[in-house]
Amino acid sequence: MMAAGAVAASAADNRPNIIYIMCDDMGYGDLGCYGQKYISTPHIDSLARQGVRFTQAYAGSPVSAPSRASLMTGQHTGHCEVRGNKEYWRGVDTVMYGANVDFSVVGQHPYDPAQVILPE
Repeated sequence: MMAAGAVAASAADNRPNIIYIMCDDMGYGDLGCYGQKYISTPHIDSLARQGVRFTQAYAGSPVSAPSRASLMTGQHTGHCEVRGNKEYWRGVDTVMYGANVDFSVVGQHPYDPAQVILPE
């Protein structure tokens, strides 16, 4: 019984530790490990020295919400449920948020519960 537990623990130790940091409005040149000279990022730089740095990647979209949704679902933004940040389309019905009138929001609705996303 003890040997089986040791084998299971050993197998778990062989899996990679992955830390993915995603920040809005930050380019790769904003970190010291990618050449930034004026902003100090010592902890991220230390992680980069001990691991892998990606130098050829792209965002799924030029705005944050669909880019995050693309990462979480693995879908191209053309197939993803989230198409933009909070989008206002004039000429459509208005909705009430408490006492505030706002335009209908498109491109932001919940995923189908059957959609498998990255954390799952």
